[in-house]
Amino acid sequence: MPVAAALAPRATDPDAPALQKLQSFLTGLGRWKDQRRDLQALAMFGLWLLVPYDVRIKRIAAYYARSQRLIGIYDTLTLLCVVAIIALQFAAGLSALSFAAGLVAGMNLIQIFIHRFNEPLAENRRPPAPAAPNITMSYAIQARPALGWREIVIMAGLSLWALYVVVTEILAG
Repeated sequence: MPVAAALAPRATDPDAPALQKLQSFLTGLGRWKDQRRDLQALAMFGLWLLVPYDVRIKRIAAYYARSQRLIGIYDTLTLLCVVAIIALQFAAGLSALSFAAGLVAGMNLIQIFIHRFNEPLAENRRPPAPAAPNITMSYAIQARPALGWREIVIMAGLSLWALYVVVTEILAG
């Protein structure tokens, strides 16, 4: 069931009070999430800092050991989603200034985040040689994720704000 079909009936009812819309929205979202077990993987991503380093790095090493094919497929699908989101935004009459500001802010946040990991990895934290640069970067982030805490906080705050805006716009109709 598409998420819009699960959420639309009461959440978009102009006669329903705001609290009822919110409850309906959350209930519909819960039902939709229960049918989509793959979304639980996204929730796990948000909890990655709570997983001990040894467990995290073994999982990452297993992904890289299988080959870069799975990661390449994920990256391609993610890129297609990004292109679709941008196309939809432009089709909906996106403000060019807002788009440019978001683009520049996002690119700089990611660049600064990557630059935070500028310390050599301890011997026991390095990937097996030879390692591609993306693998070394993944290991560096897993070894000391707190180095990028400022960017993580900003990205999390912006993501929560974006979710709030989308939800309130749906509820406002």
